[in-house]
Amino acid sequence: MFKRLLFLIVCLSVARLCPAEDFRPFDGPQPVLVAIETDPWAMVLGSDSPRVAIYENGDVIFVRGSGVSEAYYFTRLAPNELNGLLLQAKTALVGQGLKHRYDLGSATDLPMAKFYFHDGGTSVATEVYGLDCLPPNRFQRKSGSGMPPHSLLDLNKSLCSLDVANSKKWVPRYVEVMMWDYGYAPGRSAFWPKDWPGLNSPRTIKRGDAYSIFLDGTMLPKLQSFLRGIGQKSATVIDGKKMAVSYRYPFPSEPIWSKAFRSIE
Repeated sequence: MFKRLLFLIVCLSVARLCPAEDFRPFDGPQPVLVAIETDPWAMVLGSDSPRVAIYENGDVIFVRGSGVSEAYYFTRLAPNELNGLLLQAKTALVGQGLKHRYDLGSATDLPMAKFYFHDGGTSVATEVYGLDCLPPNRFQRKSGSGMPPHSLLDLNKSLCSLDVANSKKWVPRYVEVMMWDYGYAPGRSAFWPKDWPGLNSPRTIKRGDAYSIFLDGTMLPKLQSFLRGIGQKSATVIDGKKMAVSYRYPFPSEPIWSKAFRSIE
């Protein structure tokens, strides 16, 4: 089994991250509302992409479906749709003594819902441990004065069920391939394609002993096909190193909310 990597998306500034000044994988409009549902069993902890991301120009990227049918969709909200969601978010997240964190469950390894909201000069971030989009009776819930406000739970419910008509499947501009040391892998190694970016590519970010390689989003089917061919307990050899591999979708302007979430840890 691959060892799981605690992955911190370092995003104090894109210029600091990227070895090539003309490569800016996180360019995009200002985010105004973001909801993330974490997976406590993900191979790369902390690499969760948003369930919903809404931007000031009305662009929205959201998850439709669940399980194997889950996919991202994209559209631009009408002004009344955008304003309605932002009003609900403002009611839930601004001006009521919101805490940085709430705990709904007492067990370990529960999912967490994380919310970011930006309104003019105000930015708010909070997280609710034990909250996700599935039925609320799956876990033993805490109760009492430490509960998140009902308006926040209602916002989570609205964002979990968000589905906008006439949306199209979203193809991310880039796919972020995450790699970390797997030198002890006992299985037969697969070899990273030579015509794909390597560890020293201008499209690669080094994060301590780990790497992120940004492939064009249109390469996702080829990447998925390559990963399906890697056997259990097997590594990928790239530039002479045996690495474990996973991938995620990087979102426009995600360093903004990543920085906000780090500030409340």
